[in-house]
Amino acid sequence: MQNPDVMPLNRMEELLVRSALSRYGTTLEGKRRAARALNISLGTLYNKVKRYNVNN
Repeated sequence: MQNPDVMPLNRMEELLVRSALSRYGTTLEGKRRAARALNISLGTLYNKVKRYNVNN
């Protein structure tokens, strides 16, 4: 039986991106704040939004 607290890293990354955007919003400033909170660049955040098909 698989431990429910363990999941593939890409799924965890997707959840964190979605959570950050939910918290900070999808405006440009919100995305900047989300990227800062995730310790990634804004460009990297945009790449992850596209990869995970996050509605922006």
